[in-house]
Amino acid sequence: MPEAPDAELSEWRERVVCPQTVRTLSEELGVSEILARLVCLLGIEDARSADRFLNPKLAHLEDPFRLTGLRKAVDRLVEAIHKQEAIVIIGDYDVDGVTSTAFFVTVLKRLGLNAKYLVPRRMEEGYGLSHAIVQRALDEGPPQLLVALDCGTTAVQEVALLRSKGIDVMIIDHHRSKEGIPA
Repeated sequence: MPEAPDAELSEWRERVVCPQTVRTLSEELGVSEILARLVCLLGIEDARSADRFLNPKLAHLEDPFRLTGLRKAVDRLVEAIHKQEAIVIIGDYDVDGVTSTAFFVTVLKRLGLNAKYLVPRRMEEGYGLSHAIVQRALDEGPPQLLVALDCGTTAVQEVALLRSKGIDVMIIDHHRSKEGIPA
């Protein structure tokens, strides 16, 4: 396990924001100066952008199908649902991995599919889409589709193993890979 940084070597630096910008945003948006300051700390300093951030609308979202491979992933998932295929969801153990897993499994259940899910036991199975967690998924009954959430962008060997067994693999992750996504 990585060691925590030495507290004596850590230096906290407060981000500086323009007090006038904070006041202007607060007045223009009708929000507290505390909220306006937080928005400024995110790098949003004009009222229009701040309003869109604080009051999001579906119309403001980017087209999700601009994401590479999303159409193919959606089509494969729809096929799995229609055929009632065995699906295993593997999510990382951290907050975004567990949240993604819970959300994805809930959605699949509402769509009529009883997907299994696995979260790695960090000390025994390591990080992400490790060989150990893949082996556990296989031992518990191989799925037709394995979905890796918040992990898998570097799991080239593990994805190759799954594919060699006829298992389709879908990787949904915000982490970037230097080599490209293996699935």
